This record gives sequence, C-alpha cells and structure tokens, in this order.
Amino acid sequence: MLYDHAALVTLAAPMSGSPFAVSTTELESLYSKYYRFEELARKDVIDHPASFQMRGLKPFEEVVW
Repeated sequence: MLYDHAALVTLAAPMSGSPFAVSTTELESLYSKYYRFEELARKDVIDHPASFQMRGLKPFEEVVW
C-alpha cells in the first residue's frame, strides 16, 4: 500500500544517544529524494520526561512534518 500523506515528528536539540535529534538539513539530505517535507508545527518542549532531565537535556523543540 502506498501513502500520499504521512506525519513525521522529529526532535530538534543538541543531544547524543537515544532519542536522536534530527536537523532539518539532515532530514532533507536523507529523504528529499523520496519525499517532500512541509513543516506543520514546531513546539518548544520544556517539561520533558524525567529520563531526559536525568541526562541533563535542555529544553528542545518537537517538529511535525
């Protein structure tokens, strides 16, 4: 089955380890040959899960494509 629409959520933040952040540049370099991307929403995430806080992660953005 082929899909003509799909949603993708990425994290925009400097981090190492899982979950991995994916920059717009990286997303486009990996997938622009196959898909067209349109940013639908961007949200600052301040109250991240406790596991993120334990790793010392600073606030980051969630991006919906």
